Amino acid sequence: MNHIPQTSPLTPERLKNLLVKNLDDNKATDIEVIDLNGLSTLADYMIIATGSSSRQVSALASKIRDVYEDHHLPTPRSEGEAQ
Repeated sequence: MNHIPQTSPLTPERLKNLLVKNLDDNKATDIEVIDLNGLSTLADYMIIATGSSSRQVSALASKIRDVYEDHHLPTPRSEGEAQ
């Protein structure tokens, strides 16, 4: 897993970079980042990526949850998957 040293604060930008790297490392394609700073009070960034199959998309979602858990962050909600 990709870990950020304890001395580095996990800012929204660092989290975005960590998630994009994780998606890229796990073969996601068409990764797009939409900057929502000043446009939304719900999020700073929206990240969209494509997987080649439903199995890969499910695996990508699982890897994203792992990043959040590794950094002791609340796990993001996910739609379109069996709970």
